[in-house]
Amino acid sequence: MEFAGKFENVFKDSYMRNHKAVNTKNLRCFPICGEEHRDNGFCGNEVIVTWATNGRVAHGEFETYAEFQEAEEAPRFAVGQVVTDYELANSAEDKDRKRYLMKGETKAGDDPNHGSVHFTRESKGWHYGWMAGRGNGSHALHEMRVYLLERSSNSEQICRLVMHSTPSE
Repeated sequence: MEFAGKFENVFKDSYMRNHKAVNTKNLRCFPICGEEHRDNGFCGNEVIVTWATNGRVAHGEFETYAEFQEAEEAPRFAVGQVVTDYELANSAEDKDRKRYLMKGETKAGDDPNHGSVHFTRESKGWHYGWMAGRGNGSHALHEMRVYLLERSSNSEQICRLVMHSTPSE
């Protein structure tokens, strides 16, 4: 079975970041402003990803996760890799790498070979888990990575697709 996917959003070349805690940053206006720009608090919108396969699948067999990574970094999961539910539970906050996975909300359609997934941060902001002081690598390129996982057993899933947004500063 082959899988293909794409981001339905347009991403900018760079984003403003605001500091929420010691060196922790949230992206502003990600991926674009909502109905109108907000100067204070959260400003942004949901990220929508669509995927398709040439094989027969049933809805509910898939989970989708996203994270922000430096563009040069290898993805957390590779296509074909078996991922345990334990790994996913512990990836909610990766203490060593300051990265965490965001679970997407699958929107079921009529065709089981296509899916739509929404990642919404609403008023929480898009924290991308990267830490650095001002001027310390602040121009490093980052991207959003999305992983489509298919349930293979009661406690395991297989990574079927890895998608990369346009890198941005």
